[in-house]
Amino acid sequence: MKNKKYRWCVAGLMVAMVMCSCGKSTDSISNKNEEVVEEKQPAENTEEIVSEVKNSYFFDASQENPTYTVNAFLEEDVDEVNMKVEQVATYDNGDVYTINIQYADCPGRYYYENTDRFNLGFFYVTDSKIIMIREQEDVPTEDEFISDGILVCDTEDSTINNDGEEVEITNEDGTCRCSIYNTLIESGFYSTFVWTEGKGLTCFRSGYGAEGEPIELVLQDYRDIKSISLLDLYDFDDDSSLENGMYTLVTDKASEEEFLSYFYTDDSQYEVIEDAGAEVYVGKVEDKNVFVSLVSNSKSEYPKEAYGFKYSPSDAVKEAKYIPYQEGIEVLDGIKSIDGKEYQYIDEIKPLLDYQEKEYIGEDGKIVKVEYSSDSEEYGTYNSSGTLYYDSQERPFYKSYYVTSGSKYMFYLYDEEGNLIQIFDFGGMAYKGLEENQDIEIGVDFKTYIFER
Repeated sequence: MKNKKYRWCVAGLMVAMVMCSCGKSTDSISNKNEEVVEEKQPAENTEEIVSEVKNSYFFDASQENPTYTVNAFLEEDVDEVNMKVEQVATYDNGDVYTINIQYADCPGRYYYENTDRFNLGFFYVTDSKIIMIREQEDVPTEDEFISDGILVCDTEDSTINNDGEEVEITNEDGTCRCSIYNTLIESGFYSTFVWTEGKGLTCFRSGYGAEGEPIELVLQDYRDIKSISLLDLYDFDDDSSLENGMYTLVTDKASEEEFLSYFYTDDSQYEVIEDAGAEVYVGKVEDKNVFVSLVSNSKSEYPKEAYGFKYSPSDAVKEAKYIPYQEGIEVLDGIKSIDGKEYQYIDEIKPLLDYQEKEYIGEDGKIVKVEYSSDSEEYGTYNSSGTLYYDSQERPFYKSYYVTSGSKYMFYLYDEEGNLIQIFDFGGMAYKGLEENQDIEIGVDFKTYIFER
């Protein structure tokens, strides 16, 4: 525990530095004398403050109480906390917000007994900058932000040192990082703000040198998972229902085109993704989404295993939430159900299970596939062995694996920004043969998982 008197010296030094730092970095914002705008009152007492400024690095209107995963939180045992983001004023050139960590009083919350570490400060958000003022009770005026504030987000890199307090801003790939720290003493107070385009404050850190009493919070950027299973939708007395899932082995171009004709009438209805030795046809016909995959398991072009599916997005059932920004080469390491319990299908939709033996195989310095296996006696035969193939961008593209009911596949589709948007899981034993062509099996076990923000 730090000496409180010593902390006061550090805090006092910081305040002095804050009052004289960073003004030079914000002189591009015009100075205007503004009266202090009172904090927002309940709707019945005052008009609602409406934001006029859009800054892609700050939170949007829907993020009033974003949830953060806790990597460190003083000496508290807590997994997640919320922050409250509230607009309290608006000026000609920007809007003013407060950001507060929502957590009960606890040891370490205050330094020198009166400065609240859970109150991140007032943030003046313009169209290109975010300026912060800490340790102030009243809403700062626009002039106060310009003269006394700390620039914590800017599109240009900068480093400013005022009497030992250094403020460094760096930008990379849509992320702006601001580090504030005392360079005069080793155990000085520090704070870090990481702002990400389209997301807001994605990481916040504060503490003392040598990691004394740290706080480290990372934004939980969950996406909802919706699932569709044809087995839940099939009418097993209706062949037209079973024809929404088909399988066959195509042996030449003619049989391949015949199989595609069951799903698409012309090539304007789909787009083709070719990678890692597989072809995927993704499109929409009338009110149904359509997915067709063709995979050759040999070095020759034919035969190919062909699967096709039709489904309606309205059939989706919300199943879970997915954390898409986990460390490591795999995806889907973080999934939890809506009610907080373990997600029952997590082993099905992760590319690789944690317990499996893995051998990464590369070509020209890039991973092209992973062969994996596990002890089927201990873990069962479901997905006990298989191969995960990576696309040209080294992302999981499709997986072939074996279960007791037969071979199965999983495909992973991404949007233009590289976000995983959908997984297809299919194969096993089909229900019956198509009446006019017994070489085509219908009633295939098919699931899809759709990821939405």
